[in-house]
Amino acid sequence: MDLLAFAGIFAAVKELQTPTIKPLTLSLSAKGAADIEKGNKFFLAGNFKDASAAYDDASVANDNSPVPWINGGLSAKELGKLGIAKLAMNTAFHMGDQSVKGKVISAGIDLARKQFEPSKSKYQESLFINPNEPFGLLGFAQWNLKQAHLREGERFMWQGYRQGAPVVMDSKLHNENSQNVTGGTGDGSILVGGQMLSSDAATAYQAELLTQTVGGSALQQLVKLDFATNTPFGVLAGNHRGLQSDRPGTSMPSLFLPSSPGSRLDLRHTMIGLQNRIGDLTFHANYRQEFSSLRSFNFGPMVTDNRIHQYILETRYDSGQWMAGTGYSKVSKSSSLNPAIEPLEAIFPQGTTNMYNGYLVNRQDLNQNIKFTSGAIYTSARGTNQAGVMGQLAIRTFGNRYLRIGVKPGINRVQTNLGPINDMIGSLGTNPLDRLESSALEFNRDIALPSLNSRLTNTFVSLPLAANVLLSAFRNSFTNQNFIGTDPQTSSQLNTTRVTNGQVTGIGIESTSVISNATNLRLSATVQSSSGTYAGPTLSLTSGNPQPVKVTEMPNIPRFEASASFDWSTRSSTFALAAHYVGSRTQVVQSLNNGAIEPGGYVSRANPGTSIDAHFSLAIPSGGAFEVSLLNLSNNNFYPGFRSSRQVMIGYSTRM
Repeated sequence: MDLLAFAGIFAAVKELQTPTIKPLTLSLSAKGAADIEKGNKFFLAGNFKDASAAYDDASVANDNSPVPWINGGLSAKELGKLGIAKLAMNTAFHMGDQSVKGKVISAGIDLARKQFEPSKSKYQESLFINPNEPFGLLGFAQWNLKQAHLREGERFMWQGYRQGAPVVMDSKLHNENSQNVTGGTGDGSILVGGQMLSSDAATAYQAELLTQTVGGSALQQLVKLDFATNTPFGVLAGNHRGLQSDRPGTSMPSLFLPSSPGSRLDLRHTMIGLQNRIGDLTFHANYRQEFSSLRSFNFGPMVTDNRIHQYILETRYDSGQWMAGTGYSKVSKSSSLNPAIEPLEAIFPQGTTNMYNGYLVNRQDLNQNIKFTSGAIYTSARGTNQAGVMGQLAIRTFGNRYLRIGVKPGINRVQTNLGPINDMIGSLGTNPLDRLESSALEFNRDIALPSLNSRLTNTFVSLPLAANVLLSAFRNSFTNQNFIGTDPQTSSQLNTTRVTNGQVTGIGIESTSVISNATNLRLSATVQSSSGTYAGPTLSLTSGNPQPVKVTEMPNIPRFEASASFDWSTRSSTFALAAHYVGSRTQVVQSLNNGAIEPGGYVSRANPGTSIDAHFSLAIPSGGAFEVSLLNLSNNNFYPGFRSSRQVMIGYSTRM
């Protein structure tokens, strides 16, 4: 078996994207309260081992409270004992925990265990209940970064930083009707302390280097840097992503052009921003630089295909049920060739583009069981003006599960970091090949890239059939989307097809079950259909008058996909097995920009594929964890075009 071998070097000085969360209880016995208080002091001092012991004592003194178990789960996660962490969170769930903070904490533990889909569902649930929950925003930021959604991760990060950088201040226990004097928020039985950056903890940062070899020859190297620091002018934060790649496994780096020995791809992304909140107003300034270079053959020159500079200035107003904001963005782009994989999730024309945006959102809790959200957003770019309306009615059904009916707009959001991201659809659909952290290509790989004048409307119904079963139906109508023709993991050139209008309609079901304290099961399936019109050539190449061509299927959108995952935990280890099936799908729809071979038809088609993956984590007594992941064990066409699709990831993580 030809394996894709990974070797990783990780150095985490302080957790930046997953802030420390310290839950508190409203109803503990006197001894339990004392043990929790003692554990919290150890926790804030970084002594997680003694904190865990104190939380264990609190759980014995309070048989009916889930909070000591949640606290213990947090401590275990910090110690790298993911098995204990998962056991503790499952215990809290069986004891009736339905809090927002509990969902966020559990999502963070799932993310650490590489259980991406369950983690995503929990983050989304928490942010639906409270769209401004800082820990949910920062946790979902990390989820997006791990899924190669760099810009989306930055948006969640900045919204999480609106009240300061993610360092928790000390807190105290409260009685049933008392106020949280430290500025935290209450969620039933759990309170979390204030999120403001304390004066003695002014900086958080992390760094990671990943080296990846493919088939013993091709090489990828990824450098990741993130930091946040407190200044007299607000929170200063930034990141850098640098990727150098030998195009591992590429069979078609550019359409109809085979890979050449010595070819090289270089992608870089650097961002820095400053944000401050004064009263109800948040002020944000941001600068971003991105470029890609490509060498087509051995000893050839590195040619800069694409270079982008972007500036963002924004302000946002939050007061009670209202949120309003406005912003300005300027993008300068220079391009010499067809660009390599675009770090930005938008396609800009060469030259300078000025963009403006504004939004207004109102959230009403009609009673404790009914929520209603309404609003509008406006954007302008290069003389194109667009507006969209949003609306959502939510009715509580099971615990914190809601029946939801609504409409969400989707307009190019690359120009805003503070816009209402939870009230707008992010992308046309999920790329089924990007569900795993299996590649160093940590740049955007969505199915479609929006143009400046793109419009996307999502009409949806989300119906809980039980506390752990969710049925959903959706229709995504769109205009002027740039569909990626081939899977970007198998091509270092971004070949896109402009679809002037179309739709994706489908229905999905998801079931998550905590079978016992040690085991979890998740099942999901989606059936969908897509169609659209693109401005490609006619069947006659000699007419000289290209006409729109209608197609019955969009690239990389399968008609059917399904997944199943099972995970099991002990006090020292966790094991997860996941299977994912992707139905047949179009790989390339030919357009005038990409040539005229097979005009009006498909260049190629990917057959159905199955991926079976296994993840194992073992806690190390000295602290930290040893991890092994075996990906795509079925080797059944899941990544068309790869020389090798079976992959092994070996890593070690620790807190320094």
